[in-house]
Amino acid sequence: MIKIKVSYESPEELMRLLAVLGDRVESWKVSRNQEGRYRKAYIILRV
Repeated sequence: MIKIKVSYESPEELMRLLAVLGDRVESWKVSRNQEGRYRKAYIILRV
């Protein structure tokens, strides 16, 4: 299992990243704090 934290500006960017990672994504969660220029998401990948 690999955990990564990503920063993005728009939901479309996050969806593109998830599409690139494809079937390796086990789960993902958007941070509750969405203030500021960048938003955060946490992604768990299968190895």
